[in-house]
Amino acid sequence: MKKIKYSVVALIVVAVCVSIGYHFSYPIELNMLTLPNHISDFYNRGHSVKDSSAVVLFSGVGIGKNEYYMVEIGEDLGYVKLEKGLTGRYKISHLGYGDGNFRDGIIENNGKKYLLFCGRDITSQISKITVLINGQTYEMDIPKATNHFFVYTEIDNHVEDKQVNRDHINFYNDKAKDITELYNLSGGGIQ
Repeated sequence: MKKIKYSVVALIVVAVCVSIGYHFSYPIELNMLTLPNHISDFYNRGHSVKDSSAVVLFSGVGIGKNEYYMVEIGEDLGYVKLEKGLTGRYKISHLGYGDGNFRDGIIENNGKKYLLFCGRDITSQISKITVLINGQTYEMDIPKATNHFFVYTEIDNHVEDKQVNRDHINFYNDKAKDITELYNLSGGGIQ
């Protein structure tokens, strides 16, 4: 009987230790007020001198157990990918940033593929984006003319690319006029 009690106690101790470890592996509660601090800590990990560049958080999208948010770190535009754990808390699994005003990526989740596109539109003219991928045109509406946006759309599952060809992106204003030539399409990817 003593062996069973010790086994039960040992099992409980192991379960508590695993739970605590898992809890700290996913340390972030999804709170827009504290998330910039977590992003700053992630950005500065491994550096002996902390970069004090401001982290500004913008809109985001949720796909499956992942949340993607557009960020500015100083002058750089980027995104942060948060992965949800079993307890409903998150961890940062990727942070990408750089110069340029746009970021795009094709991701897969639960057997479906999605095109993610975020950008900084200083003049707030973009109302719709079209992207040509493998001969198929996908449209994404910007909810309202805004200077920062993050949109996505489901795409064909057979697409192999991870990013889009920037020559196949078009921007339109609220009068359906093509305004692509007004923009430098430089930027980076989303994973």
